[in-house]
Amino acid sequence: MTVEGSSEHPGWHRHPNGGGWVQDIAHVDDYAYVAPSAEVCGNARVYGNARVYGDARVYGDARVYGDAEVYGDAEVYGNARVYGNARVYGDAWVYGDAWVESPPQAVIGRWYAHAQAHTTLAIGCETHGLATDAELLGWIDRLAIKHDATEYEIRAAKNWVVFAADELRRLGS
Repeated sequence: MTVEGSSEHPGWHRHPNGGGWVQDIAHVDDYAYVAPSAEVCGNARVYGNARVYGDARVYGDARVYGDAEVYGDAEVYGNARVYGNARVYGDAWVYGDAWVESPPQAVIGRWYAHAQAHTTLAIGCETHGLATDAELLGWIDRLAIKHDATEYEIRAAKNWVVFAADELRRLGS
């Protein structure tokens, strides 16, 4: 349930998990938590089990995901990525192209996925070098059949693989 913006915050809504303010153009997954005094705005994304609380702000093109937490008066912005079990708190700022944690990782249903050495991606029992998105998505389809994956696991894995590959390509350039 999303509560629509008010005259207090036009173009914003309260996040259903925690009640924090989310600008309508930003994206916060239903499972992520945004506390009442925290804000997510701009093109920022918060997903997975990530938590934003206290007076923390996530904005710009920043991403907070996995089990990461941003709290206190911390700010994450620009193209920064905070993920895994990372904690950003107090008066800390993470910005620009900074990554807090190791290369991309995720738990996708029964699969653990991660990037290795900025050149390969691993999901479950298979590891592959960076390839075209079409080749990577075919890889997910083959794993899905092999492991009897649910639709949710397939969709989550495909989203993660495309995101992780883009991030690794960006770092490699």
